[in-house]
Amino acid sequence: MGLLQVPYKDWAPAPYNTLDYSCMDRISPIFEDPEGTKSAPSFWARLNVLRKKMWHGMVPLTRERWLDKKMDDPKNYRMMMELMQDILTVFTWLNSKETLDCTRGVYAWLVDAHVEFEGAVNLLRERSGQEERVDMAGTWAEFYHAMVSTMTERTHQWLVARVGEIQSRAFAEYTKTIKEKQGDVEAIAQASKIYYECVQDLNAMITKADYVLGVPMTGFKGYNPSNKASDLSLELRRDTYARIADTKPWTYLSKIMDAQKRDGPEKPQNITDLVDEMKNGPKPAAPRFRDTDVFLGHYHEGVQNRAEIRKALRGEPKALGEEHWITILKERMAFYLQHGQRHETWNHNWGFVCYRLTYQQSDSEWTTFWQNFEADAFRSGSWIQGFDSIEAKATLHIIDGRDVGIPEGDIQAAKNHFSKTYTTLPTLGRIWTSDFLVVDHASYTSHTAPQPEDRRPPPPYGPSFCDNGGFVNLVDTMEYPPELIDVTAPGYTGELQYLVQFIA
Repeated sequence: MGLLQVPYKDWAPAPYNTLDYSCMDRISPIFEDPEGTKSAPSFWARLNVLRKKMWHGMVPLTRERWLDKKMDDPKNYRMMMELMQDILTVFTWLNSKETLDCTRGVYAWLVDAHVEFEGAVNLLRERSGQEERVDMAGTWAEFYHAMVSTMTERTHQWLVARVGEIQSRAFAEYTKTIKEKQGDVEAIAQASKIYYECVQDLNAMITKADYVLGVPMTGFKGYNPSNKASDLSLELRRDTYARIADTKPWTYLSKIMDAQKRDGPEKPQNITDLVDEMKNGPKPAAPRFRDTDVFLGHYHEGVQNRAEIRKALRGEPKALGEEHWITILKERMAFYLQHGQRHETWNHNWGFVCYRLTYQQSDSEWTTFWQNFEADAFRSGSWIQGFDSIEAKATLHIIDGRDVGIPEGDIQAAKNHFSKTYTTLPTLGRIWTSDFLVVDHASYTSHTAPQPEDRRPPPPYGPSFCDNGGFVNLVDTMEYPPELIDVTAPGYTGELQYLVQFIA
């Protein structure tokens, strides 16, 4: 497929040998919304990063970030619900008629644009005696299906595992309270309420995830639809889930719902009620929360039923390989290990260039800071499939601005130096050449004198953990059309304050 970028006249037989452009030349207008395709429906700028992470087959959060934000603690389960709602919003958008119509249109344009290339390659193969023929529509269908399937499977498996982690911990804490508070009816009732709110709220979200996560490819050129749920519309997946759920016994959940009706309607809580509870403690729990046997049964019933429904709808979880960016990176690293010179040891690593643009620290202060900075930057990796195979080669290539004549804090001078020094060919994408990092006085201070945690009003959401951690400045060297920035990232100037935990 290297011929994609080579002009036809340099390789193709007649009648293609008179064409002075390549296949890539023909399809490049796709990046400018080619004539005949529709613009994608509007999307929330706030969710762009999450959408792109999932699209490239990455998990929503690493284990380290998950633990730092204390999202494994049932008391903070609402933070997980917020993340799940964002993920559901992304997939609902991907499943909308407007988005699917647009995607099919762009996809069809890409396939059609390769027809000329397919004809030239197959003619070349025929004349050289090769029987195998190129099927560009089938190749594109295979590629796109792999992207969509990986995005869906990795995200869904991650959600199921994380919800299971929170719920099992909530259940363990509940059973522990029952044992420790024997005879204290009100304490146990409060524990039942806390357990049920957490587990049942997450049940509602993971139920939606079971049928929302997926993107059908029906109608895509070259794709042969299957009878699997993944090729059904979102509406049909939801209806199918409901029909399967109706076949399951919900004995304990029904008892809870019946008891809730007997208890009567509860007054919705407002901010005043929540503040009052924070000051004076919770109000007595409703009578239904005293039946511990029902709530213990509710947990096991829910876990079993949802696992069976999930399997019936989605099939067995698929084994997934390493994240795609890791595969690409390993291929490039392997190339240099085979062809590079022994003294070019830094060329065999991967990571970011980082400029030091704060010069007020002593050598010992900077050394201590940098050791902690590097350790923090590369401690991520858990739940990133394949990261263990490249972790040892991770690096931050530090440049002291004083050594190359950059004034303190002068990011523009750093950009000029970076653009002249780090071109694509010498690094071949292993040392990132589109962005670089900067440690200035503000980012240095964010590590040595971190800010206290914020509290997110209104209650009961409580603290948002680790959002005020040490950061580094990320400088984007790419130039973007202003209209693209206005739509996808309003206010973006090419510089970001980036939590160090997100580097790897």
